[in-house]
Amino acid sequence: MIITWNDPNPNGSPLTGYKLYFNTHGSTTNFVEESVNCLGQSSAVLENRYCEVPFSTLTAAPYSLVLDEEIWVRVTANNFYGDSDPSEATNSGLVQLIPDAPVSLLNDPSVTDATQIKLTWSDGASNGGSVVLDYNVYYD
Repeated sequence: MIITWNDPNPNGSPLTGYKLYFNTHGSTTNFVEESVNCLGQSSAVLENRYCEVPFSTLTAAPYSLVLDEEIWVRVTANNFYGDSDPSEATNSGLVQLIPDAPVSLLNDPSVTDATQIKLTWSDGASNGGSVVLDYNVYYD
């Protein structure tokens, strides 16, 4: 999940960092700081106001969000004087997962010849919570 935000007013002192907080399972009022993937004092986060958090982080403790659950985010800014009040909570999307790989890949010999190949397959056990949009077929 990619999170971006706008520069807040630094109120007379340069910003020294940000903190991102995500909601916990079933709550839009209980937030926990994400300090592993979003190192708010890093120059990349400070300059770009950008952070990327894997869904695997959000679906694990302490967040424990589940498939199709809303993801809410709050951000605070920090300078010499301390932390700002948190931003308003923003709904940033739903927990969606990568679909399982297709199974039962088969060549259809009734169609396959020197100029074309017909392959068939079945969807994996989970579509990740949303419709599969397309497939990539690789060959060598």
